[in-house]
Amino acid sequence: MNKIIIEEDIDNIVKCNDFSELKNKSVFITGATGLFGLWLLEFLLFLNKKYDFNISITILTRSYNNFISKYPKFKDYNINYIENDVVNFKLNKRYDFFFDLVWAKLKNNEYTYDTMISGIKNVINICKDIEVEKLLFISSGSVYGKQPSNILKITEDTKGIPINDYAKAKKYSEELLLDSKINIGIARGFSFVGAYMKLDYFAMANFIDSVINNRDIIINGDGSPIRSYLYMADAIYWLLTILLKSKNKSIYNVGGGGGISIYDLAKKVAKQNNNYTGEIKVLGKTNIGVAPERYVPDISKIIKELGVKENYTLEAAIKRTIEYYKGL
Repeated sequence: MNKIIIEEDIDNIVKCNDFSELKNKSVFITGATGLFGLWLLEFLLFLNKKYDFNISITILTRSYNNFISKYPKFKDYNINYIENDVVNFKLNKRYDFFFDLVWAKLKNNEYTYDTMISGIKNVINICKDIEVEKLLFISSGSVYGKQPSNILKITEDTKGIPINDYAKAKKYSEELLLDSKINIGIARGFSFVGAYMKLDYFAMANFIDSVINNRDIIINGDGSPIRSYLYMADAIYWLLTILLKSKNKSIYNVGGGGGISIYDLAKKVAKQNNNYTGEIKVLGKTNIGVAPERYVPDISKIIKELGVKENYTLEAAIKRTIEYYKGL
């Protein structure tokens, strides 16, 4: 069932959009073991299998054996592997498209600021040497810093101050890329839902994990922060659209267009599993008179310029994610 859900999602996107520019192309992927990387692999392999796109895929991994042990489904596919890390790897052949998908911090092996910057400098030098056609870089909505309470949605022009090393590294990486002579597209990712989420990571994943296992949903705060979520099938479709259609050095927010409180999200997740009998427990107290913290993007630019849309409602995205994990 879980494999069918992913393939259905991808086929739904492919039938409505033109990805023919990927035919017979070669792609290189860093961050292939993360949320974006795994979905991109699924997408490209599906294009090869069902539509004969003949895309040559190479990924960077610290350990081939560890990757295949964790994701054995990819063993029998025609994927090329380079064992190394993002700071030290080298390429001796040309690739048409380069995906730098190192997005979120690893839980047990966090990327340090210096490592991330050394990595992007290496990527830039390599892309110059191999004369890559285009590089897609996954940045983060965290580069905006804390969202002002009087701004309901962050635009790409919103000025902010990154507040942690990860966000600072992403912001500086953007600056290095914009100063380079490489053809690039930048996607600032916000919050997402879908297969391959780590179910112990952030509110949405924790809520889904609780519902699947019929445990109480625990909200450690007061439930007031506002988030928005984009389904991963839509996210990958948006990223590929940025790669294929955006002008050089374009920056786009990538995330859900709506906004929902953490408490209301918990209620929505609970409703998507008919067998759920747990409770929602809010442990924090509301700070009266204090505006709720927000992390919501304005996505009007990418919709207007590149013509993308959200194909899945939040309810559908949550339900399909729950179905995926119940099928594992």
